[in-house]
Amino acid sequence: MKPPSLAEPRVSRYLDAHAGEVARFLTECAARDPTLEGLSVESWRAFTRQSFNRGAKDFSVVRIQSRVVALLTSTLLSGSGLPIRHFRIIVHPDQRRQGIGTILLRRVEDQEPTDGVVLQCNCRDSWSAGREFLKRSGFEVTRRYLEMELHETRTPPSTLPAECAIRRDGGTAADDADWMRLDHEGYGDDLDAQQPTANDLEIRRREPGFRLWLMECEGATVGFLHAAAGARARIHSLVVSADCRSRGFGRGLMIHGICALRRDGAEAFTLGVRAENAPALGLYRGLGFEVAEETEAWQRTVRRAR
Repeated sequence: MKPPSLAEPRVSRYLDAHAGEVARFLTECAARDPTLEGLSVESWRAFTRQSFNRGAKDFSVVRIQSRVVALLTSTLLSGSGLPIRHFRIIVHPDQRRQGIGTILLRRVEDQEPTDGVVLQCNCRDSWSAGREFLKRSGFEVTRRYLEMELHETRTPPSTLPAECAIRRDGGTAADDADWMRLDHEGYGDDLDAQQPTANDLEIRRREPGFRLWLMECEGATVGFLHAAAGARARIHSLVVSADCRSRGFGRGLMIHGICALRRDGAEAFTLGVRAENAPALGLYRGLGFEVAEETEAWQRTVRRAR
């Protein structure tokens, strides 16, 4: 048998030593495809170290000769039924439609030693080639998420109730129990969300642009807003305790965060929300956010023969 050509794609397991190459690959892809996002080496490493990624043990890189041309991120999420294997395939724009996505999908399918697993991939509506690929591979849409943006420079006046106070100090270990409790309360029914560990929270506090505001009412922590500062600030999560909702707490927390991020240089804001989350959609639209794009969660169940 002849050895493979140097021009053929070679798949290997991701190692931390590859972090610089991967960050450069993502940045180069983002420069060619505005729907993708570049990451610094520090931000990429922070992502791999989140507990749900298990040290990126199931990630893969694809090279042609010595150049990284594709990346597979693959994470096993816990669920109420079969485990969910959430994956993402990113192929360099110059190397698309050459079978690399199929190679990486087979690698995902072969990763699971259990009796069954649900494969899941999130795909933006604008990624027509990706949607066609998933459909051909037997995936179906199960949920939808909306990407929203805010460019309005005027901010409505805050209506925060007098009994509430907001503080921002980045959070400390003493706040972790409240942060994790509220995160689980807000996202516990979201199949894509995994409850963070204390180590995850510490990693997030070290990320560039990290911002965290905690809301207190009558001595108790009843909400938080987690964001990343920048010219395009990202609202990662907003949660208000169930017994404090419909009282203007979430609106007040959002306005407080938007104003602070603007002082830090933000010119636009982005966030993601589940399409069926009507209360959150109403809040964001009321603040001027508009839907920019839709993301679909595609799934396919794989069962192993015993």
